[in-house]
Amino acid sequence: MRRADPIGSQAPGHLVYHHAMVIATGTVRDGRIELSGGQLPEGTVVMVLVVEGAETFELDFADEARLTAAIQEASRGEVVSAGDLFAQLRHV
Repeated sequence: MRRADPIGSQAPGHLVYHHAMVIATGTVRDGRIELSGGQLPEGTVVMVLVVEGAETFELDFADEARLTAAIQEASRGEVVSAGDLFAQLRHV
């Protein structure tokens, strides 16, 4: 796994996201998180998101069609890089 730069706050209310983040899953055992499939370097700063419950959602036909089209675009490689996305968001 690559070490990800920490997410920090540049100014109140402004988060900075680093596009070289690693997503890792794990399980809490005895108060510690055991990662599945690897280890992170000592001192790595992490953000923990917890899955709660078994929430579901429903889509109407139009939303399902848009989601299916987006998945097909991604499968063909028609995607926007993280760098381009963040550049676009800075101009919004």
